[in-house]
Amino acid sequence: MESPPQSSSLVFRNKSLLAWVTYDWAFSAFSTSITAALLPAYFAKVVAPAEVVINLAGFTWRTQAGSLWGYAASLSLLLIALSSPWLGALADQTNNKKAFLLGFAYLGALTTPFLYWAKEGAVGLTLF
Repeated sequence: MESPPQSSSLVFRNKSLLAWVTYDWAFSAFSTSITAALLPAYFAKVVAPAEVVINLAGFTWRTQAGSLWGYAASLSLLLIALSSPWLGALADQTNNKKAFLLGFAYLGALTTPFLYWAKEGAVGLTLF
């Protein structure tokens, strides 16, 4: 009886699967180190003042820098939750999943260097 193939040999035989695994591995490392651990602390200690005052449409809102980061992250996740089904259906209908993957991967890679300008007082730029 033949032994089952090793899991690593299955990954390397399928180039598409290897590409997805490699992308997910790299993106997970970036997400956990930058967006979840380093940038929130940097934002709260360096970029934003201790108390942030937001004036929007005649409404004044005061909050702490760490809370503002949490609100911005929540809003971005809400936008992702609302747009993902639509973008997924679009990628399925156009049969262009690889282009979507490459487009969003390049978008992330091209916008990451803009973190250089995340300096003291650049609250809006850093949150964008």
